[in-house]
This record gives sequence, structure tokens and C-alpha cells, in this order.
Amino acid sequence: STNIVNLSDIHKYLLEEYRTVFGCAMWDLIEEGKSFDIEYKIRNAVTGQIRDIHSIAEYDKDKNILFGVFTDITELKQAEKEVKLLAQAIESINECVSITDEKNNIIFVNNAFVETYGFSKEELIGKDAASLQPADVQKENYNEVLTETITGGWKGEIINQKKDGTKFPVYLSTSSIQSGTGNPLALIGVATDITETKR
Repeated sequence: STNIVNLSDIHKYLLEEYRTVFGCAMWDLIEEGKSFDIEYKIRNAVTGQIRDIHSIAEYDKDKNILFGVFTDITELKQAEKEVKLLAQAIESINECVSITDEKNNIIFVNNAFVETYGFSKEELIGKDAASLQPADVQKENYNEVLTETITGGWKGEIINQKKDGTKFPVYLSTSSIQSGTGNPLALIGVATDITETKR
């Protein structure tokens, strides 16, 4: 819906630390004709809750009318924060984490994966995950892992190979990320080098 809003009302709800930024952006729009595209925080007048807002605006100088869109992006900002936290957690753990597409091509690996296998991230992205198994290992086993991962998940031991050709055992746990319609969006594998355990 379209509402006529008084700028002084917006200032009332703006958190104090954003008032200068908002005012300068408004001045630049009206007086200098610059674009208005900012993020700031307000306090909800009813609940008192702090909300994140994204605004874009245009100014019609001839009619002296300001057109603006205010979008509540609080949930989006929270989701971004959670994704960053999750990404940092995945990067910092000791287990090798890989994410592949539904065709089993690698789209992400964490630092532990790179250190363990000896490949750079650039060498791994786009590579078929099955190519990390030695040539003499039965591919039927890997096909079974892939099929079970797509349909729910798989756990067990497999033999993989590092860039220098070293073969080593890993304990692998896999699962799939499903879309709302039940189709796999991506496949996740968490592998632990169990060479020392085997010894």
C-alpha cells in the first residue's frame, strides 16, 4: 500500500546513531540529485523492537514530492548473520567438508579438505568427487554412496586419494539438502581421515 509519510515521523523512530546518515542522504538527494539507497535501524513505535530498514527514494523537484520505498530487512539480516556464522564454523572444523551438486561435482570445500587432500580450492571446484578415489577402487561402491546420499544419507568407510597419489581411509558421512519439492539441491559430505585409527 502507498502511504504519505512525514519525514519528521521517520526521524522520531530512527535510532539516534542513524539520524545524521539519514539526514545527509536526504540532503544529497534533494539538493544534489544524488541517489538515495541506504540501510538503517528504527525502533517500532508499538512494540519497541529494533528493526533493520532498507530505503530507496527519488525526488521530483518540479512537484516537490519525495517517492520512497521502505523495506523491513530484519529477517534477511538475521539470516545473513546465521549464514556467515555457519560458514565460519564449517571453515574452522578439523573434518573435511565438501558440498557437491546433484551430479556430484564439487561446489565447496573447507580448509581442512584442502589441507588433507593437497589440492587447492580452485583445483577441486567443478571436479567430480568420485575422481578423489583411486582408479583401482570399485566405482560401484561410490555409485552406491551417491544413490543413498540422494535418497537420505550414507555412513561408512571408503578409500580416497590425495593429490600426491597417497591412498588413505576416511570415515564418510553424507546427506542431501532437499528443496521444498523433495528434489536434492546439494549433497554434503563430512570426512575424517582414519589412517591413525586403522593403525
